[in-house]
Amino acid sequence: MGGQNHCTTTYPKTIVTGSVVELSANPVHCYLLWECYVRFMDLSKPLPDVPEYEKHRHLDSITAEFDKRNNRPDEFWTSFSFSQQLEIEEEILSEAFPFDWLKGREREEVIKPWLHWKAEPERIEQLTWKYKAKHLALQLFIGFP
Repeated sequence: MGGQNHCTTTYPKTIVTGSVVELSANPVHCYLLWECYVRFMDLSKPLPDVPEYEKHRHLDSITAEFDKRNNRPDEFWTSFSFSQQLEIEEEILSEAFPFDWLKGREREEVIKPWLHWKAEPERIEQLTWKYKAKHLALQLFIGFP
């Protein structure tokens, strides 16, 4: 999946292992994981604008400068509820499935997600004892995050 890059030539014995637990009948999840790895390792670009990196964006100088230059809202993803983040992930996946990964990039990358998606803070789950008990039960009995 993909061509040779700087890491392969500089560190030829390096091995990267990715675990894709989604449906293995379709390689899209593998392509997405690979794109995430490639983007994370590309030191000329900012970190991908995803919830996982929200609390660490300021630590990377290229990302911090990019965010400042683009007037990125502070802690953008923290204003979204978990359910709204899942809906956005579904939207992204629905666009990724028909994408021709072998042909190459035909679409622009979303570099200003705050212009594309609007937070609905009223949907943020309150950490009440009912919420905690429900999610603990889901995690214990069916492994749901």
